[in-house]
Amino acid sequence: MAWLSFLLVTILWGLVGIGAPMIVPSSPQKFLIQTMLIMTAACCWLHWLLAWMSQLNPLFGPVLTKEHAEIIQWSWEDK
Repeated sequence: MAWLSFLLVTILWGLVGIGAPMIVPSSPQKFLIQTMLIMTAACCWLHWLLAWMSQLNPLFGPVLTKEHAEIIQWSWEDK
């Protein structure tokens, strides 16, 4: 199921980075606009990929000692 989201987002940013530059109308700034679209798609996709990968397989989880757990339990109790 995780690969489905990867595939869909990759297709979306692929369309923005490859498809959108093809439909830019002719103008003196056409190359600049195409470059901006490609770089935007690449940077947004890379940002999303890094966030997705960090949530898919985190390097470490929260570390909570027994003392901290007792302090939290004590502070959350109804008084």
